[in-house]
Amino acid sequence: MTELQPYQINRMGLSRSFQITNIFPRLSVFENVRCGLLWSMGYQNSFWRLVDTERALNERAAQILDEIGLLARCDLPAGVLAYAEQRALEIGITIAGGADVIMLDEPTAGVDIELRRQLWDYVKSLHDRGTTIVLTTHYLEEAEALCDRIAIINHGEVVANEPTPQLLSRISEKKLVVRPCTPLTEVPAGLVAARAELRPNGSLALAYNPAEQSVLEILEGVKAAGVAIEDLSTEESDLEDVFLQLTSSKAA
Repeated sequence: MTELQPYQINRMGLSRSFQITNIFPRLSVFENVRCGLLWSMGYQNSFWRLVDTERALNERAAQILDEIGLLARCDLPAGVLAYAEQRALEIGITIAGGADVIMLDEPTAGVDIELRRQLWDYVKSLHDRGTTIVLTTHYLEEAEALCDRIAIINHGEVVANEPTPQLLSRISEKKLVVRPCTPLTEVPAGLVAARAELRPNGSLALAYNPAEQSVLEILEGVKAAGVAIEDLSTEESDLEDVFLQLTSSKAA
């Protein structure tokens, strides 16, 4: 496949966006997406057709722009868009190609939080409609939110390739966060052995394995250390914890 031309790969049902934005800067935002639709909507052999009069084509282009949050910018030259908007536009062009498998390379790099969430929702809706998404990202929160299966690569080696729930279950550890009535300035001596972590707001975070230790046992230790508790919460392990465990163990 690496020896094929891009258009040949696309006709095989594979499309991708690039980490380096690749758009048509002199065409309007609307025209960029419409160009991406021409082949997938059957206009590849219609050189002389006036696309401005093709209702279905133009409605589909407007729909994609609305879904990626750029409909209000549709008449602007693509080259004047902000970087984050250009990233969104390239994703729109990629999707417009109608491929069954779409590869997104760092799709939300440099994108603000609001647009990132909107693009996440759009990628999820594509997946729900049957499109296979292959995503590369350094944002672990993004991978955890979007992916059914996650592969972690460390120094060129695949150190994990599992369904997301299975990968997250590698760490069964939780944290009990204790907010004292009076913020602490240091970890009480009686809790040092319990791996208590002092947080900037004066709270304590105590790691524990629910299969080995109950919350009640931890609270008894906190009480014995002389800490008056105002509030409690628990935190689950996330993909970042798994990533650090896998990559640090390999480095060691």
